[in-house]
Amino acid sequence: MCEEKLYILVVDDDAISNFVTVRHLKQFQALGHIQDFTNPLEALSFLQTEIESAKKLPDFILLDINMPQLDGWTFLDKMHELKISSPQVFMLTSSIYPEDSERSKNYKLVSGFIVKPLDRNKIQTHLNIV
Repeated sequence: MCEEKLYILVVDDDAISNFVTVRHLKQFQALGHIQDFTNPLEALSFLQTEIESAKKLPDFILLDINMPQLDGWTFLDKMHELKISSPQVFMLTSSIYPEDSERSKNYKLVSGFIVKPLDRNKIQTHLNIV
């Protein structure tokens, strides 16, 4: 029996953080395609194109909060405007502010709040990947 591998999108303006995140994710056999963007506007455009061409959307999006072009909250609002409702979003951020964690609960798409750096334990705990 062939099980379909998970598809993850990483959106973070910090290229080094993306590199570390992708490297940790690649340790898991359950993960297939991992795509990362350092520009959230490009990530939104990519998602919109995927929807318009009826391609498979990511299973998970790991989304930073503090980005210069478009912060994570506005990214989520834009996803809502574009009627993108299927990927589970996990806020992956360096923010330790309880207000951010609480605010993330106001978004239906957000399934969790992960404080950087991402590691094997956090992947297993939050994304339920073994």
